[in-house]
Amino acid sequence: MKKLMSSLIPLTFGLAIISCAQIDDLLNGEQYEDSVQQSVTSEVENESESVASTLSAYQEGQLEPGELVITYSDLHAFHGGFELIIDGLGNVQQQAIREEVQEPKNLSPEEVKEIVSLLIELEAWKQIVPEREPLPDESRAILWIEAGGSSSQIWEWYNDMVGNDRLIRIRERMKELAWK
Repeated sequence: MKKLMSSLIPLTFGLAIISCAQIDDLLNGEQYEDSVQQSVTSEVENESESVASTLSAYQEGQLEPGELVITYSDLHAFHGGFELIIDGLGNVQQQAIREEVQEPKNLSPEEVKEIVSLLIELEAWKQIVPEREPLPDESRAILWIEAGGSSSQIWEWYNDMVGNDRLIRIRERMKELAWK
């Protein structure tokens, strides 16, 4: 029954839908985790592809600028860090803890499109780094994209960003454009 309850918890948040037959399989002790994982993975992939098409629509002027928000964050309770939020209207917000930052400025529509072009080039809605337990003293950098009702979240280990050359490019370009 504990296994059943742990499998049902995500259901209360709408992450997966299971059938009565699948519940019966759980009660009979048969494995069900793979199909739940496939269902959740499929849902995330569909959402990510929706973000991809919505970013393209933004580039073509088919998405209201107010429907786009790009957030980079490497904030960590122990290490501090930095968070930068840029919306489709060019508004910039930032937060920094134990990290030097410059005064932010709002972006022009062309500058926002430049960031969106980089997101598209790097397929920034796709999670590439595989899940694993963090090493001691290790933290993640996260990129959230909200576009036209769709959203995606990807991450990289902060100490691996330079080698991955993906989130660091996005972070640095966002900083270059958003700081005076």
